[in-house]
Amino acid sequence: MSLVGILVALIVIGVLVWAITKVLGVIAIPEPFKTIIWVIVVVVAVFIFLEMSGLYSFTGSAIRIR
Repeated sequence: MSLVGILVALIVIGVLVWAITKVLGVIAIPEPFKTIIWVIVVVVAVFIFLEMSGLYSFTGSAIRIR
């Protein structure tokens, strides 16, 4: 993945994480559950970025776009 592709992926993932953070701030959820949801969101965002960058593959074979 090129540098531009990585930057676009980081911006998209950042906007999604920001939106989820704002929604969690509005919804009245007890603190332990907010922390659990936040950890899950961060882990999923990292896996999505690794999948998009080609460093990790859920299917077992990385898809390389050249």
